[in-house]
Amino acid sequence: MAEWRALRKGIVKSKKISGICKKLHCLEPALLYVFFIPHLDINGVYERDIDLIRSTLLFRYNGEFKFTEQEIETYLNEYAAEGLIINYEVGTKKYMWFTDFIEKQAFSQRINVPPDYPVIESLQKQIDEEWEKKMRGDKTRTKHHDFQKEPEISPELKRLKAVWTEKHTRETKSPIVLSHFEEMDLEKLLKTAGYDRVKNMIKHLYTLDQEFWSAKYLIKHQQDILDGSREEK
Repeated sequence: MAEWRALRKGIVKSKKISGICKKLHCLEPALLYVFFIPHLDINGVYERDIDLIRSTLLFRYNGEFKFTEQEIETYLNEYAAEGLIINYEVGTKKYMWFTDFIEKQAFSQRINVPPDYPVIESLQKQIDEEWEKKMRGDKTRTKHHDFQKEPEISPELKRLKAVWTEKHTRETKSPIVLSHFEEMDLEKLLKTAGYDRVKNMIKHLYTLDQEFWSAKYLIKHQQDILDGSREEK
């Protein structure tokens, strides 16, 4: 989750939010939308978990939460109906992507921060397109913008992705999807641990429960997984 956030002020200027407030005759939908902003990950994603939203985003007044569970659910449904968020699921968890978040980022390039939440393949493509569109648009608006193409991935990472995709597809019937930031972290891991060790780490990953079969878990718990893969030899 971001420790700080720089956004264009247009993020809170929305005719869709205004329309929801008029429809429901209250300002709370706009207030809740603003509360989400500092808690979204780099792609604009957050968990669609009412208990988490209440405990993390919202404040209490005289010991009581400002919003009821039903009110939050109603506002989220209105956001989705207006295209302000896209709901999706990964495993047993529900997530939502705020569709105009990337567009309203003050930065013109992707920041080197890994996302906090996974995304489905179709949504990852849309997120990548939003970033590319934003970078192209900002390059057009400013003459001195230092636009850089994302570097090519190494041959070792290409080999690793092919092996991982084959393994993941065999186990789940769907390919593994890696974000740009996960690829960058894997490049670093390949340099420090070497191709064979990382390959064994991925193999060990699939001896764990399915919820841990991800690059995010591998990178975050790489030492534990490396130790586990060594014990298997």
